[in-house]
Parts: sequence; C-alpha cells; structure tokens
Amino acid sequence: MQEHLSLTSKLTEMRLTWVSALSHSPIVTYRPVGTQGNNKTVQAIFSTYTNNSMCGPEATKTGPNNFINPGYIHTAVMGPLAAATDYEYSFGDAISQTNNWTTFHSPLQSSSSGLKKKALPSFSIFIFPQFCCGPCFKKKIALSTCYALPLSLSP
Repeated sequence: MQEHLSLTSKLTEMRLTWVSALSHSPIVTYRPVGTQGNNKTVQAIFSTYTNNSMCGPEATKTGPNNFINPGYIHTAVMGPLAAATDYEYSFGDAISQTNNWTTFHSPLQSSSSGLKKKALPSFSIFIFPQFCCGPCFKKKIALSTCYALPLSLSP
C-alpha cells in the first residue's frame, strides 16, 4: 500500500490517505517516536467507485483493457499532535495492520519563534477517471455530466 501524508486546516493534525483492496475496519496507529505503548488509534473512513459510476458504455465495460476496480480510498486524521515533534505511524485494517512504522515531523505551531500561524484553507477536489473523461470528450459530452468522485478535504 502506498500512503500520502498531508496537512489539514489545523496545524495540530495530519491526514493519512491510502488505497487498498480491503475495506475491513481501516485504522491508523500513531505515537511520538520512542514512546512504545503510548499508541493512539483512529478509525479511517473509506470510499470507492465502480464501473457503473462512469458516464458511458466505453467506460463501464470491465476487463483487462477496460475499467479496473480501483480498490478503496481510505483517509484518517491524526491529532491533536504536539508542535515540532517526531511521530511514527502504522496503518492498515484492524486485523492485519502493517507492522512497518513510518515517521513524520509535526508542524511548528507556535509564533514564539517569530513565525506567524497561517491557517490552511478548506478545499474539495474532484477525481475524473480517465475512463470517464476520454470517452465523454470524444463524444463531446459535457464534462459536468461525467462522473466525478468528490473528496472533501475540509476540516
């Protein structure tokens, strides 16, 4: 599994996103580096889309050269985190969570060093699968009628 770590609109949080073939109780376990036994666990949410979510016949066909199941997109927010601290995390599902730990450094949250806090804006993204937009574009179907997977990244 490949993960993506990102900031949220709160400097005391980090968001972990990953894709897997399973949707069984996805979780993230995290802790400050060097504090075994001080684990915190958060439940992840997940979503997916199917060939029936696509916009046209070319996009809805399944098989090796057609639509391929994308798996499940999981996301979890770790926090509250202490400022400028090394953390490690492990993720997966509650039954077969990976034992591999990955580290990150939490953001600086204090303005005592002369740096000003800056809140991150909320935003949403839309994922347009290539299978959808390609056939729609060729048929001159409006992009707005194409299926889009909304993924809100608001706090």
